[in-house]
Amino acid sequence: MKESAGHTTALIQHLAALIRGFGRAGNTEDIALLDEIKQYNQGFLHFGGKDQRLEAQIKRMVGLIDMAKNEISSRLTLAAKSAQKAAVNQEPGPIAGSQTPDGETAAQPG
Repeated sequence: MKESAGHTTALIQHLAALIRGFGRAGNTEDIALLDEIKQYNQGFLHFGGKDQRLEAQIKRMVGLIDMAKNEISSRLTLAAKSAQKAAVNQEPGPIAGSQTPDGETAAQPG
């Protein structure tokens, strides 16, 4: 376990980079993974002892998790709104047997 303490800082740095990536390209499934990492923050502290620098890194990582989750949620909300808007703005195609603006009957597909 002594070796683990020396690598905890590097692990936190790699996790922070991964978390930022989730914020930029993540999806709903990634939110659960981010929550799992966040729940383990006390475990990271266990490896590092009372290292103030490590505590600060972990606190920053938890903040990054919250930001990443917000970015994912915002992106998904925007995508849903865009899809809804596109569906509303779609104009229906001609209906078979309906009349054209000049009063003629539209051609039947077939």
